[in-house]
Amino acid sequence: MRYLIMGLMVLFSVFIMGGVFGAVSLFGLAPDIMLCFMASIAIMEKSLSAMWLGVINGLILDILFSTALGFYAIPYAVCGSLLFFIVKRFRFMDNFLIPMALAAGTFVVKDIITILMSYLMGLTINPGYIFVRFTLLSAVETGALMLLTHILIRWLYKIRALKTLRYDDIRFKM
Repeated sequence: MRYLIMGLMVLFSVFIMGGVFGAVSLFGLAPDIMLCFMASIAIMEKSLSAMWLGVINGLILDILFSTALGFYAIPYAVCGSLLFFIVKRFRFMDNFLIPMALAAGTFVVKDIITILMSYLMGLTINPGYIFVRFTLLSAVETGALMLLTHILIRWLYKIRALKTLRYDDIRFKM
């Protein structure tokens, strides 16, 4: 059940990011729902599952929309690893503000990596304009979307649809 739901998350985010947000966007801005899923899973599990979810999503986006393999997968892998290391160090995690800040912050990191990769690929871009016009405002949208996404992911963990089986949960009967 866990892998089915994670697969549906990937397909849903590819559909939303590639189709819906590409055609319908608010002022040319589009939040990143995959980063919201990744941040929620990293918060709930404190494992690298969020990174692998992002890498798989990035590879699918690379195959569908990119001319260079890794253009989407590398930023998602870095953001997933960053989420893991940040969340692993937190002792206290509230339900709303820190998850929203994590999603917005990882969006900024992802866009900075994407801008650097675009520059290294030889594309002519204006990084300052992209950062101010698109990155910062889309980070705010992603943080707001994180609120709804985190409520959904917390509910899925509560009903044990995404719960992992850890070694502590295994009980040997004699």
